Amino acid sequence: RVRFMSRSGQIQRILSPSYSLKFIKADGDCFYRCVSTALGSQGAPTPTPSVSSLRSLVSTFITQDTFDMMRYMWEAQQAGYEHMRRCKSLEDLKAMTLRQASDGGYIVWAESHAIQVVANEERLVFLIMNEEVKGRNNPSRFIAIRPEKSRADKFLILQRTRRAHYNLIACDGALSWDETSLPSMARKRWGLPVAEGEEEMPAKRVRTTPTTTTTTTTT
Repeated sequence: RVRFMSRSGQIQRILSPSYSLKFIKADGDCFYRCVSTALGSQGAPTPTPSVSSLRSLVSTFITQDTFDMMRYMWEAQQAGYEHMRRCKSLEDLKAMTLRQASDGGYIVWAESHAIQVVANEERLVFLIMNEEVKGRNNPSRFIAIRPEKSRADKFLILQRTRRAHYNLIACDGALSWDETSLPSMARKRWGLPVAEGEEEMPAKRVRTTPTTTTTTTTT
């Protein structure tokens, strides 16, 4: 069952009334769970990747250069690399990347390297709405991460909150699309080509009408 958040109105103001937010548990596995949930929602003929298999995939692509880059980012006090204070070697980083929330203990959140690996190997385009960037219409808020060497099979739309948590964004209930079915408003926001005549209802201000409860007393 797909569970949508009441905060979907915020997404609708930016995109259109067709969009809504699907909450993903905030446990450190949120990015990987977004991928597994979205790909599993469409009845794909191939096995749906799990959080465990996606973490294993990312771990296999961690090299000494990756370790050195993350170490440098941590020493430069860049957010998102705090886990490196616990990693003394490449083997430590690989092992910690494999750990998921259900294992308990400290786990590594998905950062730019992990997201790019998943995009490459699963042939996905991630359209990310980054709420850390201020300004509802700021183009820098809309990030597209594509496979580096292959054509994408699927597009996913993600919300990245100010706390670096990932949720899924749905359109008319769908959580993933191929290139031909990707909604036109998503194409516009993320700077992708829009076919002539392919238009969605534009975003509009969503107003919430307070509910008034009236109590009638009978004597």
